[in-house]
Amino acid sequence: MSEIVLETPDQLYAELAIDFMAENAGKYDFDRLVEIGKRLYEKNKARIAIAVCTSPNVREAYVSYKEKEDAYMLLAVIADVIAALTIGVSPIVAAKLTVKLGLEALCRDHWKTS
Repeated sequence: MSEIVLETPDQLYAELAIDFMAENAGKYDFDRLVEIGKRLYEKNKARIAIAVCTSPNVREAYVSYKEKEDAYMLLAVIADVIAALTIGVSPIVAAKLTVKLGLEALCRDHWKTS
């Protein structure tokens, strides 16, 4: 499923950092931005997992994706859930990163019981 997101994880981590840091991002090289982005994502990963994996809308969009390969809807639904968390990072970038790193793995424990 990660093939629906073309960017590499490092590109997405750097993009998270750039979004978060705004005009200050230009002070850092790519590797440092990746490091900052990883910390931002990891800091919020548990909240993202709970929100995304317990959302019936995400589960429905995931099933639809598996049947119809509607990747844009899946990303949009995940981004919408993340936006509600107000974690200070771009919801669409966080959604893309969540999918790229493995939505199924992230939600395995939540979805096996449903």
